[in-house]
Amino acid sequence: METKRNQGKLFKANGVWMLQDSDPFIKDMFGTDTLPLPYTNCAPVTEVLTEMQARLPSYDLTIVEES
Repeated sequence: METKRNQGKLFKANGVWMLQDSDPFIKDMFGTDTLPLPYTNCAPVTEVLTEMQARLPSYDLTIVEES
């Protein structure tokens, strides 16, 4: 049986990078599914994605571009 991978969306808001998390535990624990990350919006997307993939290896992460 294949383990379901969590989904995460990375995006910029309010001057920082954010993670919208599909894991219901995160919403239960923090009262939201969206958390700020320790990167300002000046951090390059490649750096943020590489770091978050290393920290969250069980996640499929996508970048949501600003419109």
